[in-house]
Amino acid sequence: MDTIQVGHLSFDYPLIMNAAGMCKTLEVEPVVEISRPFDAVVVGSITPLQRPRNTGACEELENSLYGLNSWGMPNGGVESAQYVDGLHGPLVDLATPIIVSVAGFSSEDYLYLVSKLVCWGSGIEINLGCPNIRDDGSQHKIASFDPVYMAEILAQIGQLSNIHSLTTIGVKLSPYSDPGMLKEIAAVIAESGLVDYVATCNTFPNGIGFDNWGRSRIQTDQAGWLGGISGTALNPISLSNAYQFRQQLPENIAVIRVGGISSARDVWESYHIGCAGVQIGTAFAQKGPQLINTIREDLASLLEELS
Repeated sequence: MDTIQVGHLSFDYPLIMNAAGMCKTLEVEPVVEISRPFDAVVVGSITPLQRPRNTGACEELENSLYGLNSWGMPNGGVESAQYVDGLHGPLVDLATPIIVSVAGFSSEDYLYLVSKLVCWGSGIEINLGCPNIRDDGSQHKIASFDPVYMAEILAQIGQLSNIHSLTTIGVKLSPYSDPGMLKEIAAVIAESGLVDYVATCNTFPNGIGFDNWGRSRIQTDQAGWLGGISGTALNPISLSNAYQFRQQLPENIAVIRVGGISSARDVWESYHIGCAGVQIGTAFAQKGPQLINTIREDLASLLEELS
């Protein structure tokens, strides 16, 4: 297969990345450790200020039918010393490309985050789809479902001089059930002239699950029983969203599928519909680095069977 091009970055087939949320720090050692099985590593999401993890039971990733989480994007914040001390990030020269995920709460936040972190790695992923933020007691608006707000965010970031010469830019989106909105979002992304890839999709907002004793699998002080749905339950949704975005976006904008991927067959299906690569989150959290090695081995066997 030809070389995979995502913005300034080139990869050999298959391109397998981790999903945002698996590595929360730009310190070199944790990034190197998580990078071992992957072709590129997504770090973050990083927010303007430090965020603690939601208190209570924030995750349930062991259920084979789905994963639920309500972490609330815990991270040290862009103002912590590890990010602002130094003109260029120490991760730029690592063999594995590093993509820094950023999440703000206004268009100005996103501009500030990108301007601070643009030189820390090989790419920036703009997270527009986290559903688990409830700082004021009510759920924050999810940017993915507001095309006007999304266009404003991308326009703000586009003001940075020479942004495309500095880094590869991606956007992480929520899952869409309305094809009309998906088409509208694709148009916003294409018209921005900023985006090199779309990662689809983030967790499905506000799921609830109970265990065998009737207890909620998510019990946080911030979100109550509500958590983002990931894992197996998201698999057909992410495949469909990736397929639709591939149909709607120009060819120069790559599509990266994320959501419920856990096997070589999932990777093959992603490429079959035109994706440039995949990101893996819940399955990696469940099974560890060996899963990625198994997927690569199984994929080679699957391609031989299909040839």
